[in-house]
Amino acid sequence: GIDQILKILKNNKFENLKSTDTNSEKINFEAPYDIYMKMASDNIPYAQNWLARYYKDTDLTKSINWLEKAANNGYAIAQNRLAYIYFNETFQHQNYNKAYHWFDRSSQQGHDMALFYIGLMYENGYFVKKDINKAKEYYVLSARKGYKKAYTKLQEYDIKIRAKLEERYL
Repeated sequence: GIDQILKILKNNKFENLKSTDTNSEKINFEAPYDIYMKMASDNIPYAQNWLARYYKDTDLTKSINWLEKAANNGYAIAQNRLAYIYFNETFQHQNYNKAYHWFDRSSQQGHDMALFYIGLMYENGYFVKKDINKAKEYYVLSARKGYKKAYTKLQEYDIKIRAKLEERYL
């Protein structure tokens, strides 16, 4: 992220991003869109993710396009965000196959939310065979990373187990 930005700035790859003031030869750092667009076209995943967030509320198709580029460049945050779009039906792009693919790629980099959602997919049988034990494993991994929803899920399971034990033995 930041290290790549500083490296690009140090190497002065923005010679064509001059200020809109015709009397100035300086780069216009007040125009972050132009800077991020240049960086994104240079295949910098942090910038591609920034553009995806920029378009999120105005053009979901462009947002997804930039997320896919950043995700394909291995950016875990973009992989997770893209997976969430495919997981969540409110975006009208629901595709559990793609959601699982991107959550899995993100989880391999230790992304806490991705681990949680893979667990959720196993719990409910979305794209994968329903497997409560595997779901719990992913919830534990996510909880260890500090993801609060994973703690809540594990507590729910603990309460269900206690209730079954009380039913059976009391």
